[in-house]
Amino acid sequence: MAALPTCPNFAKKRGCASSKLRIIGEGDDFWTFHCDTCSLDWVVSKPASTERAKFRKAEETLRQQAERRRAHEKRPIYYT
Repeated sequence: MAALPTCPNFAKKRGCASSKLRIIGEGDDFWTFHCDTCSLDWVVSKPASTERAKFRKAEETLRQQAERRRAHEKRPIYYT
C-alpha cells in the first residue's frame, strides 16, 4: 500500500508547521488531499495501470481473506 504523502508546503518548509492531511476526494486516477495546518488542497495521481492492477489484486485478496475469516468465525463450535 502506498504511503501517505506529506504536505508540499511542509516538505519545502514554506509556512506549514506540521503535515496534518485528510483525503477530501477520490477519482479513478487521483486522490485529493487537504492539509489542515496550512489549508492547502492538492491532487496526487494514483499509480500507473500495472501498479493499479497489483493494488486491486492485493485489495481483492485482503477482502477475500476477511470474508473467509468472518465465515470461519460464524461457524458453531462443537465441544466433545
